[in-house]
Amino acid sequence: MDDLARSLRTLLRSQQYSQASTVFLDTISTARFSNPGRFRAFDKAISLFIEFGFFIGANEIYARMKHEGFIPSASLRGTMHVLTCISSSPSVETLLSASRAAFEQDSYDERCLRFFLRILVGNRLCAPEVIENVVEVFLETRPPGYTLTVATASQLAYVLTRLGYSAHAKQWLNPDAKETIDVGKGGDEKRVSVEEEETLLEMARLEPELAPIFLNAVRHMRMTGSRLNPNIYNTLIAALVRGRRYDRTFAIFRLSMQAGHNPSAQAFGSLFKAIRHCSLKRSIRTRGGKLPPNAPSLRELFRNMLQAHWNHTQGQLADSSPSLNSSVLNKAIEAFMVDMDYPATLVALKTFQICRIPVSLGIYRTALQQIMERIEHELPRINMLTNAPEFWAYRFLGYPDSLDDIDIDINLLQNILLFGREPHMDLYDVTLRTVRTPADRLETQPKSSHSPPTSGSNYRIPTPLMILHLELPPVDSWDLVPLERIIKRVVLAMSRDIIIPPHDHVVMKVAEAKAEMLPFQLLQPKPRRDRLRCKT
Repeated sequence: MDDLARSLRTLLRSQQYSQASTVFLDTISTARFSNPGRFRAFDKAISLFIEFGFFIGANEIYARMKHEGFIPSASLRGTMHVLTCISSSPSVETLLSASRAAFEQDSYDERCLRFFLRILVGNRLCAPEVIENVVEVFLETRPPGYTLTVATASQLAYVLTRLGYSAHAKQWLNPDAKETIDVGKGGDEKRVSVEEEETLLEMARLEPELAPIFLNAVRHMRMTGSRLNPNIYNTLIAALVRGRRYDRTFAIFRLSMQAGHNPSAQAFGSLFKAIRHCSLKRSIRTRGGKLPPNAPSLRELFRNMLQAHWNHTQGQLADSSPSLNSSVLNKAIEAFMVDMDYPATLVALKTFQICRIPVSLGIYRTALQQIMERIEHELPRINMLTNAPEFWAYRFLGYPDSLDDIDIDINLLQNILLFGREPHMDLYDVTLRTVRTPADRLETQPKSSHSPPTSGSNYRIPTPLMILHLELPPVDSWDLVPLERIIKRVVLAMSRDIIIPPHDHVVMKVAEAKAEMLPFQLLQPKPRRDRLRCKT
């Protein structure tokens, strides 16, 4: 599912709308989805097509979804109804009339409204004042005295502020406000965290564009006498990362952790993205920035994420939680690989097994891309100099006698994948070969996620063509062990002179990473099935 969504997003972002539609329809026709999985695939694809403004494709998939007997969600039904109406008669009156019909459905709630607002803003379908009219129509369909929740009011305020309507944003956050917002304390309000409040007020002063959201959060705290809702923290983190205000991003993150909140996987993904961006060399192209002093290390951030997952699941790591999923683990692995922290990558990979998360093709792509890029960077320097063993790439490739035949192509990618079939760790015991015929390629027979564990060299590994988006993969998970073996080889190649057995060397490096990356609960002696082990 994640691979399909990622492929569609890539095609839609590059405006290859017809190809995106073809890829989805081919996949939904040939892949083996369960009924719930099939429903989620339709729902996600339609949402993506709408998000990128390809309404014709969204309508085609929507019709296919209903033809197969699925009942779309309330937000999707309402959104498609409005889009159909305004496509035939594009006017404000039509938009408001169609919106009212959608809002009057019993199942249409504020979550659906927030999705609809994102579509209107993302596709620039109407002016800011029309967006306000849409929300007013929504309120008219609610009982008398109904007010928007903090999440919806904050989203609306953020949208209006970005569009230059700050005064209007303040009115939505506080209907009684005029030109200014009074955030003074009331005498009978309950005691709340002073540090939390002062930080939010300081953020409001430093970030005028986001000030309405910060001030509304403070007001909500004072009215309820409680700490801030964790969803607001997640929203603030995402907004600050988008604006590249990294120092304030990590201030909000630390405040959230001190308040005892468990950030969402999306928030952790934004934080990994922020640290990765700060790690880039600053240039006109990358616009990399300096890592703020209040930023955690990547290993510390990963530990915080696992701790949040532990808190959500009460120690049952195989259960799902809002703080951990395949997407955020992919971002973490990418950050570790870019930072060349390969032992940490192994710990992150083992998390897939411990938490029972399927390994998607995107995980293989992320790791292999960074390996290929490092080889591509070092290969020209190896050819020019005489001290080839000093280079990681030379050691990783098995100390080849000649580098003349090594190119950054599908042959090299094939050989790296073949390292995943070798159970023994020995940098010298390898022969690079060339892919000339289909028989030379890796076999990838489809296997159900519920199949019994494989052994030996029977692991399921994606082909180079799948990695390069040249072949449509079956929608299923891949085996973790081959990728672990490849990364173990990467770890082993980090050092030129190793005086202990290769296996012990890798285990030692991984143990050092685990000590920094795992919550204290996981560092205690556990039953074998719950421990993060590095099995060869």
